[in-house]
Amino acid sequence: MTGTDTPRTDRWNTPERAALRETVRTFAAREILPHVERWEDEGELPRDLHRAAGRLGLLGLGQPASVGGEGEMIDQLVVSEEAVLAGVPTGVLASLFTHTIALPALVEDGREHLVRDYVRPALAGELVCSLGITEPEAGSDVAHLRTRAVRDGDTWVLDGAKTFITSGYRADFVTVAARTSGTGHDGISLFVVDRGTPGFTAARKLDKMGWRSSDTAELSLTDVRVPADHLVGGVDQGFHQIMRQFASERIGLSVQACAMARRCVDLSVAWVREREAFGGPLSRRQVLRHRLVEMHRRTEVATAYVRGIAERLQDGEPLISEVAMAKNTATEAMDYVVDNAVQLHGGTGFMRGTEVERHYRDARVFSIGGGTYEIMNEVIAKFLPCGDRGERGSRDASGKADGHRATAHGTRAAQAGCPGPGGPRGVRGTRVRGDQDRPDHRPCRDRLRELLHVLRLQGRGLPRGRQGVAGEMFDAARSAAPRGTAPVDRIRHATVRFLAAYRDNARIMQVIEQISPRHPVFRTLFLEIRGLFVERISSGTRRLQEEGLASADIDVEATASMLGGMVEHTARMLFLYGEEHDPDVVVETATRLWARGVGLEYEPPGDR
Repeated sequence: MTGTDTPRTDRWNTPERAALRETVRTFAAREILPHVERWEDEGELPRDLHRAAGRLGLLGLGQPASVGGEGEMIDQLVVSEEAVLAGVPTGVLASLFTHTIALPALVEDGREHLVRDYVRPALAGELVCSLGITEPEAGSDVAHLRTRAVRDGDTWVLDGAKTFITSGYRADFVTVAARTSGTGHDGISLFVVDRGTPGFTAARKLDKMGWRSSDTAELSLTDVRVPADHLVGGVDQGFHQIMRQFASERIGLSVQACAMARRCVDLSVAWVREREAFGGPLSRRQVLRHRLVEMHRRTEVATAYVRGIAERLQDGEPLISEVAMAKNTATEAMDYVVDNAVQLHGGTGFMRGTEVERHYRDARVFSIGGGTYEIMNEVIAKFLPCGDRGERGSRDASGKADGHRATAHGTRAAQAGCPGPGGPRGVRGTRVRGDQDRPDHRPCRDRLRELLHVLRLQGRGLPRGRQGVAGEMFDAARSAAPRGTAPVDRIRHATVRFLAAYRDNARIMQVIEQISPRHPVFRTLFLEIRGLFVERISSGTRRLQEEGLASADIDVEATASMLGGMVEHTARMLFLYGEEHDPDVVVETATRLWARGVGLEYEPPGDR
């Protein structure tokens, strides 16, 4: 390290978070640990525990100050981590902090009556809440839930059933997901349902293998009427609301899994030091020391990765596969450690009341809840160029399948981290029309295609042709506009159609928007496309005005700027679905489409 180097700050152990950890340990020793066995037998937590945590401000960590919270997401993760390291069962945390999955949609909605009546009381520990998504017939398949909600005047009527609902037996209100239209993920909405609402009951408390101090319920909804203003967010927006909070839920489970592994390592180290057999402590046995080393190694590696992903989430990065990898990495390490902890404790580890025995039972749910291990792997797989698409990408890389030239390695694409067609390491850069500084954008395009494949939406509502999306849209816009409509009004028609088309494919746009800022190559390219289009459409419109072919009242600069954003999205889709990857050609194609749509006789500079 040189004199100018700045030491890396450990964001998990700042002075403020060190004090927070001490607060958590004191709270655990006084309010939780003396009562753990009784709560395990009773199968639920007392409401006083929520109030005590609320008074300390522990429930509001990571929540916006505008709703009564404070701190950052990492603060809330530190609370969970330190509690587990102090010996608190993860089942206690599951019920004590259920608000972290039940409230985000309400907080995002932000309406005063939701914040006043539900969010603030829950963060104060006065109300217990839960999230009602999972159903007997759907399980992890959120898109196919069957609970229905039908609008009837100024109320919604809900009918259906929920299962495996954490804190559902004690909850004062439940954020319920219900189908309001159609099928699949597009027709789901969220509602706040109060305890005691006629027709709404916690049918029974479920008896579980682990997390025994957390109540888990089956919920029944029969002709349950809730006020219209209990709809959270917009109609049919529930799936996206649920998806947005999955990342924080999964990273929270990952942190707890790593903390449980660390706790079991510590308990096992203490046990082999104290336990004597065959004339000495077990710690003298090399085979047992090496087993402890492996437990420690896996825990440390998993913790480092999970913390890194958590920090990136805290900084606002839109991570999908990385969070899934963090969860599976953490649960794999935890499963190995808790199994070996029981083995090292021998018969004692098999006895009820032993802490490692409880961790062994509690650990099993971590690779199920928040998305199963298999679903996480499927998410990760969709971000890899494997299968038929990956094989096709390999052929592209060789230059034999589609006629593209084989080229030398570039630097800008590699710096951007864009995976190549043949795999994550297959990054290539090419010279486009002799420009050595311009990289090959096909690896980034292939990356986006794989992301679209994740969502299984290719071919659904988006034609595969080079000009299908924009062309059909503008044909419709032109048809909808009355004959003789001024170009500025045609722009308005086209814009409405454009936005409507992409609203139906919001997930695709979300993925594109997530990936583009993370790759400088793509961001630079699309800024270039926007700039070129603004320049060309501005000069073209002025020329048409001068020749009397376009209305003189068109605000050229405003029109060009607005269309610049529109053509940028069109160019994205041409990259994804088209066969031409030269930026100049894409700019020309996108520009022609937009000019045609708004009634301008656009000609590229070379044709004039």
